[in-house]
Amino acid sequence: FGDSVLEAIRVAETNGMRLQISHIKLTREDTWGRPYLIRDPVESAIRRGVQVTTDQHPYSATSSSLLSLIPSWAWGSGFQNFLAFIAQGDQYDELARYYTGFFPFAFDRFMVATCPSRRELEGLTLRAILDARHQAATAENGAALLIELQATGSAQGVYYVIQEEDIDALAVLSYNMIASDGYALTRDDGGLPHPRSFGAFPRALRRFVVERSCLTIEEAIRKMTSLPARTFGLDGRGVLRPGAFADVVVFDLETVRDTATYLNPFQAPLGIRHVLVNGRVAVR
Repeated sequence: FGDSVLEAIRVAETNGMRLQISHIKLTREDTWGRPYLIRDPVESAIRRGVQVTTDQHPYSATSSSLLSLIPSWAWGSGFQNFLAFIAQGDQYDELARYYTGFFPFAFDRFMVATCPSRRELEGLTLRAILDARHQAATAENGAALLIELQATGSAQGVYYVIQEEDIDALAVLSYNMIASDGYALTRDDGGLPHPRSFGAFPRALRRFVVERSCLTIEEAIRKMTSLPARTFGLDGRGVLRPGAFADVVVFDLETVRDTATYLNPFQAPLGIRHVLVNGRVAVR
């Protein structure tokens, strides 16, 4: 795990580039409780003059297409190559053996979030799907189910693989932004997308400032606004001052919180009073 961070830093440093390491997290059991795997190499690089920043969302689950779980040797030139790969018995068996290493860890930590071709599976863990099929929760059955889901080509998963303590340990790093890793969605999009698209920033305020007091309100706001704006060269954004774009959020720190959940994500947050974008009211 640490090698990937070092590799990114090495590429940036060698070429005189700025580096943004997005969506930092510790997702494997052998990395839990070891935030220094990210912190130490990044801070060492910063001391050497490398411009490194990171970002993080405030949830203990991540989300991605199931296709991201396909190893490069089975993916080849793309999805059609993958279908051809698993159509051959010996290669299917090779991939199934590869996936048995995900279990028993993955049975209850992986949930189907969106699967347009199999809507009845949305919101179910791998164990729940196997139970509904009256199949034993074995590594072999789990691997076969993963391959089946990936073959739909459009399934998204939610992965409960992050420790709460690690979220807080990374949140306090001064160069680490608060991000959503989400995108704009409406109910018409369907499925059960990750709640981060609906509640990441209110959740961060509630968690880091109000409940855990690991960030001051000023520092939390900086991580959401001026730090990313400065990092990505968005002049006039992320600050309140004459001549800026007048992007303003008025919220109540006493009540601000997210309400979106993994099984009911399309929920607006509480405590957001008004939102102005470019000086025009977007939410009143």
